[in-house]
Amino acid sequence: MRFASFNSIIRPLTYAYVSVAFILLAVVPQSTGSIGSINFHFVDKIEHLIISFGLGFLLYLFFIDSKKRIVSKNAFLITIFAGIFFGVGNEFVQVFVPGKVFNPVDAFYDSVGTILGALSLQIRKFF
Repeated sequence: MRFASFNSIIRPLTYAYVSVAFILLAVVPQSTGSIGSINFHFVDKIEHLIISFGLGFLLYLFFIDSKKRIVSKNAFLITIFAGIFFGVGNEFVQVFVPGKVFNPVDAFYDSVGTILGALSLQIRKFF
């Protein structure tokens, strides 16, 4: 039995994850206010970090497995730039979604989450 190559699994998974993450962060309305001691503003930032962490993780795997040497060699930097672009682009799209606004703090959390996701794999190379 022949197994699928790593890239043939990561590529569609990354495309699907980026699409779902974009929809979740840009289009789905978010809750505001608080219930008891739970502040939904804080929960929103954690959501951005978690979703972007997965994005950074998958993008790094996507770029590190590239057949182009320049891409695989610079996978970490490319992942960081892609994460920043995703965060800012995601917030920009929200300008056109009723009830949503551009929030640079969310773009920052998207960027940090992407960097942490890529860094988790980058650090693994040293152990």
